[in-house]
Amino acid sequence: MFPRSLNRMIPYVLGFLLSVLVVADAQEGNPAPTKRFEIVRATNPPIIDGQLDEKVWQGAPMIDDFLVSSPNELDQPAEYTQVYVLYDDDALYIAARLWDSQPDRITAQALRQGESIRWDDVLGIVLDPYNNQRSGYFFAMNPNGVRDDALFQNTTALEFNWDGIWSGAATQDDEGWVVEIE
Repeated sequence: MFPRSLNRMIPYVLGFLLSVLVVADAQEGNPAPTKRFEIVRATNPPIIDGQLDEKVWQGAPMIDDFLVSSPNELDQPAEYTQVYVLYDDDALYIAARLWDSQPDRITAQALRQGESIRWDDVLGIVLDPYNNQRSGYFFAMNPNGVRDDALFQNTTALEFNWDGIWSGAATQDDEGWVVEIE
């Protein structure tokens, strides 16, 4: 039995591959279904403040058809999540609205950068710039805006000795929480 925070983290760990191709988990023996979405260029970069109030996010492609990978693969998540993606010449921008039917029970213990967010609710993203589905970069943030990152290797290993250069912000409200990452 996992702690509540770990169970709630699972749907938020969005292992999507952002080299314009998103690959979904498939049942054993079946070929992996492929999801595609086109990332659009931002007209103006968003302000990274944990708010989705900039007009630029309204034109961003939105992904909301996530499935759970654990404990029961391909189940529907318990809570609704929307993820938005944009880019410009300088950065990739990702925002997420993570609804929570019990926002007073959101787990966000870590308050300082560098603290472990392992037991907190987390939005996690894996970027696969080589499009090999085996390596890439992992970025994660908790509802307090505490960041974590790692190199993603050999499909399952994370090397936390790597520190990327990126920024992000998160806010909480009475419907859940919001994350913006640059």
